[in-house]
Amino acid sequence: MKTTDMLVCPETKIPLRECSLEEAKEAMCVDSPLRWRTEGFPNAVGPTARVMLREDSSGAYPIVDGVPLLLFPEMLFPKRSEKQFDLKNPM
Repeated sequence: MKTTDMLVCPETKIPLRECSLEEAKEAMCVDSPLRWRTEGFPNAVGPTARVMLREDSSGAYPIVDGVPLLLFPEMLFPKRSEKQFDLKNPM
């Protein structure tokens, strides 16, 4: 078992699995680039080659230098999603 097999989405607690960005886009049924938070500071990381995909295929989290960024405001999501991020919320 890999360490990443135990990780869950910080928003929903839905299990995550590691995959490529292309696999995540395919699972989310999107042909266009994924969206990410563009407002606020610091800037969101955005898409990376490897991501942690939610089991329900509604979002993914970037992996930077082998470390999953499991922070809700870092989530990558399909264009059709209307995700909102409150950066003032300490959670």
